[in-house]
Amino acid sequence: MAGGGTYGAERRIGYRALREVGLSLEQARAAILDADKYFESIGVTKDTVTRRPRNRKGCG
Repeated sequence: MAGGGTYGAERRIGYRALREVGLSLEQARAAILDADKYFESIGVTKDTVTRRPRNRKGCG
């Protein structure tokens, strides 16, 4: 799925992916909120810019 660039955008992509693989609305929401707790604990906000890993084969 294209459309990333910030944690907020990646979070929406992740939510949609969880729904597509069959998680219920409640399960997907809970998973995203758990991820939010972790990322908030390390200082990430929904506006934090993400970047593509460059140390993986085929990336970069």
